[in-house]
Amino acid sequence: MIEGVKGKAVVLNDKNLPAGVVTAKDILKLPLVTEEIIELLRTDIEVGFADILGKVGVTKVMSSPAIIAKEGEDIGRAIDTMIDSDVGLLPIVSEREGRYIGVLTRMSVIRAIVRKHINTMG
Repeated sequence: MIEGVKGKAVVLNDKNLPAGVVTAKDILKLPLVTEEIIELLRTDIEVGFADILGKVGVTKVMSSPAIIAKEGEDIGRAIDTMIDSDVGLLPIVSEREGRYIGVLTRMSVIRAIVRKHINTMG
């Protein structure tokens, strides 16, 4: 199963745990990338992902193993993991439930910081 946010997808195994991650960068590394695929990724990244992954197979494209964070983990530690691992998406896993529950993205971190800054200003 693939669970996605714009331009990125978490690949889940049969236990509903992250097996890997696919990003536009992963797809652009493929030798079969054509101008048509690049344009498709620019204009409609969701359709582009589905088309490419359907043709190539997700396991050939994904980065694995997935670098994850655990539910309840300190946000600073999760951000450090993203920075140290140079990833823009961090799947979140619930140890209690033993499954994938969502993602932390670089953009969601930036939005949260901006909102907090705006709220403290006025």
